[in-house]
Amino acid sequence: MLARALRELHLAGWTQCSVYVQPSWQPSAALLAEIARLAPGLRLVCRDTAPDPATIMVVNGERLPSQHALAAAARDFHASRASGQTGQRFAADACLTAGDAHKLLRAKSRELLDATAKPGDGIVTRYLNRPVSQWLTCSLLRMFGTIHPNVATAGTALIGAAMFACQLLLPGQTGLVLGAVMFQAASVFDGVDGEIARATFRATPLGATADSLVDAAVNILFFGGVIANLYNQGDPLTAGIGIMAIAGFVFGTVLLGYNARRHRGVIDFNSVKQLTGGQNSPVMQVLTWLTMRDFYAFAALVLIGFGFVVTAVWAFAIIVAGWLCVVCFKLAVRGSDKATVRIASA
Repeated sequence: MLARALRELHLAGWTQCSVYVQPSWQPSAALLAEIARLAPGLRLVCRDTAPDPATIMVVNGERLPSQHALAAAARDFHASRASGQTGQRFAADACLTAGDAHKLLRAKSRELLDATAKPGDGIVTRYLNRPVSQWLTCSLLRMFGTIHPNVATAGTALIGAAMFACQLLLPGQTGLVLGAVMFQAASVFDGVDGEIARATFRATPLGATADSLVDAAVNILFFGGVIANLYNQGDPLTAGIGIMAIAGFVFGTVLLGYNARRHRGVIDFNSVKQLTGGQNSPVMQVLTWLTMRDFYAFAALVLIGFGFVVTAVWAFAIIVAGWLCVVCFKLAVRGSDKATVRIASA
């Protein structure tokens, strides 16, 4: 939180800052590294004496004011100094007691975590996955202080590997149920890397690409494991339908990844959400939800848990067929529209 507050101060144009802390407190090496990353060049001094508001501008860092508010306060501060006045306290706030500061920091932490949710979250993510993943993110940040989002991405990959092993090594319903549970767990944990990236200002195109590739691999492994399990149980018909569905899913995923890499410079597979743009009709909304991983991971857990694995495979095949038609149609329309623009501009 201190590094985040100093980042806003740095972005507001300040070059030096004194942090007033409890006696004997000193920033750790990890915190200093975070401050250097988020506020490069900012000169920082830690003091354990009370600030004098008559000579300097005082900011309650626990309130995490934005860079715009800090920049405005700085202009007022310099104007008051130029006119002979003796400093000011930012936003006319009194200094907080230690207890009030801790309460405010907990509230601000909750606000920051809530802000890591995405507007495009699916219905399952919004009401089930996101609260759990935000709790996990909060726990990890409190335990380790600083953690790279790629560590969470690797965690999703490990859950996917364990899921596939259960499906292959444990025959029958046991392997199917455990695989479905782990698939849902991967779907939940998948939100952690993005939340950490947004909360700690570590979002990068490379990280987003790695996250998308891991997501796609986990999806394919899950359905591949289900099909292998069914085949070993002596159901080649359902397994064959599943194989064709996976082939269509892989083909559509490759098309989406190539299109995203070509036009946006990153690889992602936000299929219908990206292709339908601002089309918010009820039909497109339902189609979007059905083709999002959070929905079909939860649906697979419910169906397989109640013994309807064959139904789950057929539903997957039908949804993939519709999804692939939409993907191919939208990509074809987008390509023809761009070709028309090129011809017109020529």
